[in-house]
Amino acid sequence: MTRYFQLPEGGIIREEWLPNMGFSASYPEVQVVPLDAIVIRREEFAARPVLHHEGQIKSGGAVIPSHSLPEYAEDTARHYLALAQWLRENPPVAVDEALKSDLEAAFHAGEYGATKVAAFLAERGWTKKTFAEQFNEHFTTGPGAAS
Repeated sequence: MTRYFQLPEGGIIREEWLPNMGFSASYPEVQVVPLDAIVIRREEFAARPVLHHEGQIKSGGAVIPSHSLPEYAEDTARHYLALAQWLRENPPVAVDEALKSDLEAAFHAGEYGATKVAAFLAERGWTKKTFAEQFNEHFTTGPGAAS
């Protein structure tokens, strides 16, 4: 692995070039990472994990079996980072409370998880207009149309 050092002027030099250019390895060592790399400093880690009473290790909302290998935890972390990236690229749509209320009424709130269905549609950007259009299309020309 190549080592890099920061020069007093602010530049960075590879270890193997130090002797050829009259520099010594007494300069601070620095890490060079790709521009698209995710760097998390150890001091940014969440609180110290604790052993849960059911044989699991817990840190915040993350829980893994206590017999897990470090690679398993690292792989799980990569999945969470992928989810975070997806959320940045696909931010959630604000819920239209009026639409949610109307949908709950339309689905007879409380039956068949109507509140969850209403929230699901509202969170995906359904508006009163799109709901009415889809509803009418379904019952006038679609599979629910009267024959």
